[in-house]
Amino acid sequence: MSRDFRAAAVALTLVASALVSGLHAQTAIKLAKNRYTPQQDVELGRKAAAEVRRPPYGRNPALAHGVRARTEIIDAARELFARNGYQSTKEGLPLAVA
Repeated sequence: MSRDFRAAAVALTLVASALVSGLHAQTAIKLAKNRYTPQQDVELGRKAAAEVRRPPYGRNPALAHGVRARTEIIDAARELFARNGYQSTKEGLPLAVA
């Protein structure tokens, strides 16, 4: 019985030492060299931010027309509500009778 116990202890020790040594062998991470100057980097960031802020329907005439039509409908509804004594929220929904 002691022979089996000793063999198991040796095996466990070998496995534990292999795991611990594997933790120390980490891959070195090397940073890529930056090809841009700080000024170029800022300019590229500003261009990317402007592109993201531009509405997607600005690039598609059919969608832009739909958005304009929706805006006109909302504005007309606001006017109708105002003429009938309703106050409206910013989104154009009726809030209460004035």
